[in-house]
Amino acid sequence: MRPFLADHQPACSGVMILEYAAGAALGDLRAFSAPASLGHAVLSRGVEEQASFASLAARQTLRACGAYRLVVGCELVASVRALRQRELRPDPDLPVGRAMELALSVLDEDQADRPLTDDVTAAAALLDRFTEIWRRGE
Repeated sequence: MRPFLADHQPACSGVMILEYAAGAALGDLRAFSAPASLGHAVLSRGVEEQASFASLAARQTLRACGAYRLVVGCELVASVRALRQRELRPDPDLPVGRAMELALSVLDEDQADRPLTDDVTAAAALLDRFTEIWRRGE
């Protein structure tokens, strides 16, 4: 495979930036996974020491969902690019093959250096449709 799944032009970065984006999202996931209940607050002039951190836990969960979608979107963009470069396609009779066909229809096949934000956004949006494909494949 070419470095960073780049095109044939010299010094192309390909999907290298996705490594940084996914790495940052993984760092967020690590931070969001810390139990909210570890927090501590003394309230009411020291009379109360119990405070619910449920709202913090809910916000952490929502943030974790966004970070997870970003990681999977980056991985999908890189996977589709690698399979295109190798001219490989999974069996379309398998759920993974149907998911790949869907990804190929949505993701831009242009492999020149360019911003990949739209690709990752489109890939992350496919996750719910992949779940449907997986459920029908059972």
